Amino acid sequence: MRFYGLLIALMCMTPPSPAQCQSNWSLESAQTGLGVVAGHCTAFDEVRGVHVLLRGDQVWEHAGPGDQWRLVAEGVIPPRGAAGMCWDRIRHRIVVYGGEGGGGKYNDIWAWDGQTWEQWTNGTNGPSGRNYVAIAHDVERDRFVMFGGYDSNLRGDTWEWSHQLGWQQVSTGGPEALYAHRMVYDDERQVCVLHGGYYFFNRNETWTWDGNTWTLASNGSGPARYVFSMAWDSFRKQVVCFSGTQCCPESESQEEWRWDGESWSQCSNVVDVPGRGYTDWSYDSWRDELRIVGGFGIPQGQSARVALSDAWVNALGGDLDDCDGDGIPDHVEISNNLACDANLDGLPDACVCPQDLDCDGSVGMTDLMLLLEEWGMANTDFDFDEDGFVDFHDLLGVLRAFGSC
Repeated sequence: MRFYGLLIALMCMTPPSPAQCQSNWSLESAQTGLGVVAGHCTAFDEVRGVHVLLRGDQVWEHAGPGDQWRLVAEGVIPPRGAAGMCWDRIRHRIVVYGGEGGGGKYNDIWAWDGQTWEQWTNGTNGPSGRNYVAIAHDVERDRFVMFGGYDSNLRGDTWEWSHQLGWQQVSTGGPEALYAHRMVYDDERQVCVLHGGYYFFNRNETWTWDGNTWTLASNGSGPARYVFSMAWDSFRKQVVCFSGTQCCPESESQEEWRWDGESWSQCSNVVDVPGRGYTDWSYDSWRDELRIVGGFGIPQGQSARVALSDAWVNALGGDLDDCDGDGIPDHVEISNNLACDANLDGLPDACVCPQDLDCDGSVGMTDLMLLLEEWGMANTDFDFDEDGFVDFHDLLGVLRAFGSC
C-alpha cells in the first residue's frame, strides 16, 4: 500500500506556478432566472462545490458548468441588500453580516449550511447596523473581521466577532472611513486584505489586517473603484478584482486586476464583458472559475446604464490536483480540514499514507485502535483494500505501515 501511495503522490506533484492573468470569458446566460439583480452578495461553498448568492431573503445556488442559478430558499433571513458575505472554512458555512432592508440597517450575523439559516448573533453589544460593509473570516484566528460601512455616517472602525467572545471593537485606526469597499482573507499570508471603496472620491489603497495592526500595503497602485468584484483565488494565492464603479458621474470599467501580496498587476481589459458595479463575483475553487451575475452597467450595443440580468464565467483552466479522485482539489480539502497534510507538502496524507488515521504524520497504536473500533463496518476511510468492509486485510495494512509516513 505504501508503494501505491507514493506512486499516487508522484502523479499529483505540484505543477509549475500557474499563469496569473488567464482570460477565458464566456457568456453563461443572457437572462438568468434571477432577472435583473444588483446589490446582492455571493460566495463559494468549498465543501458542497456551489456558488451561493443572497438577494433580499432569497438564496440562489449554482453548481458550475452545465448548471443554472436555482432558488433554493427564501423567507427566513430578513430581506437585505448591500450586505457582507464570506465563507467559514472551519464550520463550513456561508456567513452574512449587515446590509439594509425593510427593517433598516442590520448588524446581525446569519450562517447558511446549504439547507437552513442559523442566526449567530442579533448584533447585541456589536457595531451599529450598516450597509456596504465588508467582512472576512480570519481562519488562523477564527475571527470574523468587519470594517467600515455606512449607518448614517461613513465608518472607519474595525470589529471582530467570534463564537467564544462575541463582538469586540479592535481598532479605530488604519483605513479612513469607507463604504462599498471589499475585503477577503489571504490564507497564504494569514492577513485580511481590504481594497478600494469610496470616501469623497474613489479610493485605491490596499490595507492588510493581521489581527493586531492595519498596514498600508499599497497606496495608489491598484484600481480606484467601489462596489466592485473581489475574490480570493486559492489556487494562485492571489486577490483578483474585476470592474466596479467610479464616480462622478458613476461609470463602470472593464479592468481585471490581481494582487500577489506585494503589488497589483493589471490584466488586459475584458472587452467582451460589459463593465458592472453593485455586484460581486465568487471564485469556484473546485473548477478554477470566476462567476459573476448582474449588477449595474451598460449592456453591449446600448448607451443607457441599467440593472443587468446576464451571467458570465471566466474559466481559468488551472491544472488542479485531486489525488484521491473525489472531485475536490487537494488544496481545497486541506484548507477546509477535509484532509490532513501533516508534512505540509500540499498533498492530502491519505494519498501518501492512508493508514495515518489520526493525521499525526505517522502510523502507530492510535491508528490501530481507531481501525479496531470500525471492525466489520463498511467505512471507506478505513477499508484500505476496498473490499467493502474493515477486516483482517486492513489490519495488516496498518501493521505494515507502522512508523513515520
